[in-house]
Amino acid sequence: MRRPTPDPTRLKAKYPRASEAGKKVEAEPAKASFARDLLDLDAQLDLDARGREATPAVRAAIQPRVESSFPTLPETRHEPVGAMRRLEAAAIDLAFIGAINFVLVWLTLQVCALTIGEIWILPLLPLSAFLCVLDAGYLLMFTAASGQTVGKMIAHIKVVAGNVAGEQDDRVRLGQAAARPRPIIVAGLLGALAVGIPSLILLAVGWLRAEPGPSGSSLAAAASIALFLAPAALWEEMVFRGYAFAVLADWWGPAAALGATSMLFGLVHFQNAGSSLASVVVVILAGVFLGGVLLVTGSLWAAFAAHLAWNWVLAAVLHSAVSGIPFTTPDYRVVDAGPDWATGGVWGPEGGVPAACGLVLASIYLYVRRGRREES
Repeated sequence: MRRPTPDPTRLKAKYPRASEAGKKVEAEPAKASFARDLLDLDAQLDLDARGREATPAVRAAIQPRVESSFPTLPETRHEPVGAMRRLEAAAIDLAFIGAINFVLVWLTLQVCALTIGEIWILPLLPLSAFLCVLDAGYLLMFTAASGQTVGKMIAHIKVVAGNVAGEQDDRVRLGQAAARPRPIIVAGLLGALAVGIPSLILLAVGWLRAEPGPSGSSLAAAASIALFLAPAALWEEMVFRGYAFAVLADWWGPAAALGATSMLFGLVHFQNAGSSLASVVVVILAGVFLGGVLLVTGSLWAAFAAHLAWNWVLAAVLHSAVSGIPFTTPDYRVVDAGPDWATGGVWGPEGGVPAACGLVLASIYLYVRRGRREES
């Protein structure tokens, strides 16, 4: 819609002659509103859009107020941090890592039905290696992703990239903008439904069957399983869809990065007990789905939520194996009672064709949604 041509008399009154422009601009109050500056600029643009060249007097009257409305931002400066704050951050990180390790060891003892005094029964060397890898991943990945570990956040320290602009590389989607609740919740629900609905269908046709299990609290077990699965899911997301994904996307494009990381994601799971070619293919499809969550939402937290929800539904709701890893759960357990191509066999329901169909449908939904968003 085109606006009517401004009245010349009103423009003359608003924009004085060059001889008077300087005086009237100087007489403008210091609190000139931002809205008026924009209206002045809009009036000038309206004249230009209609093929009329704004006079020097008009430009001279507008330019000072426009420039004052858009002040130059000060340059961000980064200063080195003292030794005491570094030690404070290190102490907090050590306490945080120690708490995580303690919780993981305690949950492992609970899953294996062991007491603290029976900890020596566990394979200590593999367990220690796993904890060391997890701790190193926590330090390296959080620093690469956001420039801060928990200790650095509390001590107000941030690692910045040494690039020309002095700005931090924020390609790993873990910042404040990526922590929006709505996409994280939607992604979690999508991950839960992608495996939950196919499993319910298998239960309805009798190819999965619920059997009584040892007495206990399913709610407490569900909480413990969530605490056990969360670090593993976050670690895998940061490894496969974190910085490496961002770098590959810069080099080859998002589609190639999605394909490469999904293939690697599936091949890594080939070492799990009960793995097969079919189960690895389903894990590759899971990588495509989780990468789609990242690309559509722009949030690695959303991909983590979908990953955790998928695993949690299998372990805490269905009481079945997750990627071939069984969990000791109370009250009941879901067992295989049908063909392995549908139920996944010892790998669990996520290794069957119905789970693969759920992943494909969820991925199609994501890419259709992304296409509609780009069109709008």
